[in-house]
Amino acid sequence: MPVKTKNDYNINMVHILNRYNSIDFYQKLKQNEKNYMIRITSSYSFFEKLQGAEFYDQILEIKFDDVNIERDGSFHFRHREQIDDFFSNHINFDHLIIHCDAGISRSSAVAVAYFMKIKNKKEIKKIFSHPQYFPNQLIVFQFADLYQFDQKYLKNLYNKMIHRFY
Repeated sequence: MPVKTKNDYNINMVHILNRYNSIDFYQKLKQNEKNYMIRITSSYSFFEKLQGAEFYDQILEIKFDDVNIERDGSFHFRHREQIDDFFSNHINFDHLIIHCDAGISRSSAVAVAYFMKIKNKKEIKKIFSHPQYFPNQLIVFQFADLYQFDQKYLKNLYNKMIHRFY
């Protein structure tokens, strides 16, 4: 089982990381496993050099900003389609690593999207309950539309999450 650190959260072998912890994460993997990675960075940024790329069967690199409104550089339907295609083409895996720059908003939102796709509310609730994550609403609700997922349930999770801070 992967080691959990402050910036590494594992949910059913879905790992939500920040950009720096993702660089050498391959050290926790085995080459005979099916390992996939989704790398997210800002539209104006670059991807850090990934070590151990041979440990990953497929890597999706995608750029969009961490904002909750649609504007230049923000999450668009084409990003949603790329990520959904990636999920659809990589159903069986040992590890799915999802990282963004900080490992807080975009990566956790994409992990929520994966669990919406497989209809796993329990794991979605774990992400929303974890103090490190604040899933990006624009991303979550675009995938909720795509997967026809219960938006009332998601709004309730956001409300509970926000009340933790007050």
